[in-house]
Amino acid sequence: MKLSIIIVSWNVREDLVVCLNSIKENQPSCIFEIIIVDNASTDGTVEAIKRDYPGITVIANDDNRGFAAACNQGVGSSTGEYLLFLNPDTLAHPNSLDTLIKFMDDNKDVGQKKNGHT
Repeated sequence: MKLSIIIVSWNVREDLVVCLNSIKENQPSCIFEIIIVDNASTDGTVEAIKRDYPGITVIANDDNRGFAAACNQGVGSSTGEYLLFLNPDTLAHPNSLDTLIKFMDDNKDVGQKKNGHT
């Protein structure tokens, strides 16, 4: 798996659907996964994603664990070489994900630990 896209949601079903559709319309050419970590939404987010996007991994929290903890849950479930954290109101544009992957592939020192720092 080349790319894991992690999105944390909380009562943003409509924005999340638009975001997911933009990814679907502008998919990267590599193998990727999408992981949604939902922080106990009450707007039907989890049900809508499970119903309309069966290939997406959904982690449905029983309570709002906060953004950082939810991001960590997404990382724990990811299998990608690269992690991309998106907010649910983000739109993927044509070639944007391939551009990001190419940059990372061409710049192996980006995001790597050096002397204990990142």
